[in-house]
Amino acid sequence: MAKEVKIDFRNLYVIGGFRFPESLESQAEKVLPFKFLGRIAYDENVEEYVLTGKSLLTLPSNTPAYLSVKRILEKAGYAKAVNL
Repeated sequence: MAKEVKIDFRNLYVIGGFRFPESLESQAEKVLPFKFLGRIAYDENVEEYVLTGKSLLTLPSNTPAYLSVKRILEKAGYAKAVNL
C-alpha cells in the first residue's frame, strides 16, 4: 500500500497494546519481520481520560502508560527528539 501512495518508510515498528501478553514479547522480537519495541502498559488513568474527554497529552509523567510509551520511544531512538 505504501508503494501505491508513494510513501517511503525507513523504519517500521511493531508496538503491542496493553492486552498483548508480556509472555509473548520475546517471541515477537524473534519472529516478527519488523522491530518489536514493546507494549503499552495498562493504565486506569487512560480509561478515565478517554471517558471524560481529557487529552492523553496531559497524562502525568509517572503513570504506567506514559512510562511505557517513553521506553518505546527511547528504544526507537526518538525520546531525545521529543524531550520526554
